[in-house]
Amino acid sequence: MSISWLCFLAVMVVADCTPAHQQGTDGSSEMSKRSHSSKEMIFLGYDPGGKRGNGAAFLKVSGSAVIMIETVTLDSVDKAMEWFRNKLQGSKPNGVGIDAFLSWSTGDSGWRPQDTWLRKKYQRVQKSVLSSNSTYGAMAVQGMAAAMRIRKCWPTMPINETHPKILHYALWKEKYPDKKTKWPKSALAKKTTKLLLNKMQSGLEDVVISSDHEWDALISAWATFMGYSGKWKTDLMEELTVSEGDSSLLFPAKKAGTTFYWPEFE
Repeated sequence: MSISWLCFLAVMVVADCTPAHQQGTDGSSEMSKRSHSSKEMIFLGYDPGGKRGNGAAFLKVSGSAVIMIETVTLDSVDKAMEWFRNKLQGSKPNGVGIDAFLSWSTGDSGWRPQDTWLRKKYQRVQKSVLSSNSTYGAMAVQGMAAAMRIRKCWPTMPINETHPKILHYALWKEKYPDKKTKWPKSALAKKTTKLLLNKMQSGLEDVVISSDHEWDALISAWATFMGYSGKWKTDLMEELTVSEGDSSLLFPAKKAGTTFYWPEFE
């Protein structure tokens, strides 16, 4: 990546972190919530993409119970940040999960040890794991841009890398729905939503996930909660990376607080 691109990303961290005023509906899927105790945690999820291709999720947890879910499909990183600020209303989230590379490799073809491990571990779906050199700009650039904006707003907040397609297979031994799936009304979309809600043990009713981008954002938020709470004990970013000084990995949004929680490691 050229110096001009790096300078562009550096400029993007000047986001305003104060809540934006809402005017009417924000286009998000219907919010689901239930009564809860005062001890709450908030986790955000983000799936980068193009126009009508950015998924965002807001997940509130009390103890181990999911008490609120809201998702939305938006046009950009900036729109996602604005949506997050509106939902938070001045609160600080406990963590955010992003479906994107949160580190870059200067090694052969941009392959990171995390990527090669996932390909070897889940060979049936290995084609879903790419190096940063092989992906579209959404995963390689927009996801990192979002991470840099988030670091500007909340410098010490954990930021967790996710891989929803491989997570789907790791958790259910089924391939992720293809691009032809009609969200949210098709039988496959409803099944995929139900699988995640059941795994989350949310107990919430009438949760509508309107796109695969929203599903990716929601599982990203939930995976971050699972790692943050200690239920998932493996951090691929830590397990598969030698000390930063000897590594080929770069962390534009800072290494401290950057994780890649995973449900299993063998």
